[in-house]
Amino acid sequence: MTEEQNIKKIQEKLRAYEKLLNELKNECGFKNHNTPTGEYAEKLCKAVLKLKEADNNQEGYDLIDTNNNKTYQIKGRRFYGKGSVQFDYFHKDEKGKLNFDYLIGVIFGEQFAVEQVYQISSDMLLDKGLLRETKRGYIVKFDDVKKNAEDITKVFINYLGKI
Repeated sequence: MTEEQNIKKIQEKLRAYEKLLNELKNECGFKNHNTPTGEYAEKLCKAVLKLKEADNNQEGYDLIDTNNNKTYQIKGRRFYGKGSVQFDYFHKDEKGKLNFDYLIGVIFGEQFAVEQVYQISSDMLLDKGLLRETKRGYIVKFDDVKKNAEDITKVFINYLGKI
């Protein structure tokens, strides 16, 4: 394949991808075109855990439990078996606190199958020193989360098995 043919093929694939992103936004309620994996993780957590979407202007969290007003930051990542997964970017308020109560990390494998789902409190992230500062905010490695979090994968697997 020549470079020109390759570029043309890439353009075709990206146009098809753009069409898919538009369908996800228009038909499935995705908020934007930037992060379909993250959007899917949010929709899945909302359905499985029976949470409510936060207002669009709420920075720092995605979902809220209206029974107890606990807030959730949802991070979804595809994992291809190499390297490590990290969740980014978190910000602290003027008191040094994160602006969510819980982080839920959803790891998808091939075909977007749910592989692992962990929930950890923001206090645990801070108390255990799991956050690493970068120029754009704080990050946390998924392996560090797993060691200190509650594994809620089975709840998601059970839910998906019923639909």
